Parts: sequence; C-alpha cells; structure tokens
Amino acid sequence: MLGKKIQQLRKDNGLSQEELASKLTISRQAISKWELGESMPDTENIIQLSKLFGVTTDYLLKDDYENNTAYITEDQLSDSTSSINNNEECLVEKTSKHSNLFKKKKVWIIAAVFVMVAVFTILTILFLTRTNYVQVFISSPESAVVYKLLLENGIIMQVDDGNIYVPENKEKEAIVIILENGYIPITGDEASGFGVTAERAKEIYDIQRAEDLRTQLLQSNHIEDALVLVNTAEASPFRIQENENEATVSVLLTIADTYTLLDGDVQAIGNLIRDAVPGIEDENISITDSNLNYYPISNRH
Repeated sequence: MLGKKIQQLRKDNGLSQEELASKLTISRQAISKWELGESMPDTENIIQLSKLFGVTTDYLLKDDYENNTAYITEDQLSDSTSSINNNEECLVEKTSKHSNLFKKKKVWIIAAVFVMVAVFTILTILFLTRTNYVQVFISSPESAVVYKLLLENGIIMQVDDGNIYVPENKEKEAIVIILENGYIPITGDEASGFGVTAERAKEIYDIQRAEDLRTQLLQSNHIEDALVLVNTAEASPFRIQENENEATVSVLLTIADTYTLLDGDVQAIGNLIRDAVPGIEDENISITDSNLNYYPISNRH
C-alpha cells in the first residue's frame, strides 16, 4: 500500500512525520493520514516524494513494486515526472474535446427544437386563421347596397365581380340582414345546387330569429329555460316585411317553481316576439309552460 511505502521510506531516510511534512510544506496530520491510508497524496506530492526518496512514481503507486524499491537516477525521475504530466495533459485535452463536442451538440439540439417549435407555431396560426368564405349574394344591381348593409354591420366580405362572399361563421348573420332589408340572399338556382337556396335561406332565418328570442327570454330571472320555434313556412323568405303575418312563433317556457307568470309578463314576452318577427299576428303566437299552461296574447302593446 502507498501509505506503508511512504512510512517505510520516511523511516529508512531517518525522517519523522514532522520533518517530512516540513520538506513537503504540508501538515504533519496529512503525513499521518497518508501512512494510515485515510487519504492519498495528490500528483504534485507524489512527484516530490519520488524526488525526495529517489524512487520511481511507479514504485509508489503500483502494488507490484512492493518488494522492489526501484531507486532511480535524476534523469529517470525527470522522465517519470514528464510522463505523469503528459498523461494529465492528455486527459485534460480529451475532457476538453468531449466537453466542446457536447456543447456543440447541445447548441444544435436547441436550435433544432427552436426551429421545430417555430414551424409548428406558424402552421398552427395559418390553420387557425384560415377562413372559408361562402357566397351569400349573387351579382345584381343591388350588390352595392347589400355590400354597404353588411359592412355597416361589421361583416368582413370578399367581392368578386359583384358576387358577395362572407366568412362561413357569418353566413347566418349576413342572410338575416339581407332578408330583413328586403333583398334576396340566394347565389344560384336550386337545380344546380349552387349557393344558398330559398329553402336554406328561410331555414337560416327561422333559426336565427329563434336563437335571438331565446337569448332575450332567458334574461328574465323567472325563466329557467325556453324552447323557441319560428316558422315562416307560409311566408316568402324574400318578402319578410310584406308577408310576416303568415309566420308563427311557438314558445315553451320552464318557469321557476316559486313563480307564476302574470299578465304583464305574458304581454312583455308578446312584445319581444313582435319585435323579433315584425308583422306577426297575435293569434299566431303560442306561449305555454312546461306544465302545459297556455298564455294567450290578447292585446297588442
């Protein structure tokens, strides 16, 4: 063991632990720990011990030199020291190369991840912002007026040779606006299946009116739910103002358990329906609750 070799060499050279520590410029406790095997001298101290005792560093470090002190000349010691230093330099160089290689790989990995994230983000934005446009009005002398109406209502449009296109999610809103102002929101004949047909326009109109009515009814604290049906089956969807009296509206209300609809409530609901469907006749308005109680509309307010 290294500790025993140091102890034996110290004694062979007639040195105490304090004297050896003084020559190496270290503490006596360090010498004691070496000899007891509690710690190991560093490379510099190994070289100093080798020079001091005139032995090879291999003798100090390798167990197979246990019985061979292998005393060396100054030149041999110098060569041994140089070998240790060269080995240390090679180790440092290899460590440095591996470190630099790892850093370069890390930089490339980070750059690749960044590029992938950027590409994914761009593709996601393009996908989310992609807008499908549908045609809601065919080129006609009224195109400019309809364009102005839709623009005033904040609807984005594309116009191609008088044909008006709106985003798909604005189709309902645009058709209702066009209908309410007396224009025909169809873009092709029914036979070709191109564009919005008369039936589709009427369906959109009825659904939108029903949704608007339901939203208004649910604003009342006494109404928990509402089913609203608007039907303009007997009215031309392109002449709403003149033929709205042929339309019907049916409302099924879910009323709070502790509340009973009063006449004033019924008339207020009737007024909401009249505002939503201008020109409708009172007899074509049906209001019932979930208990099948019927509430007639008797007077126009």
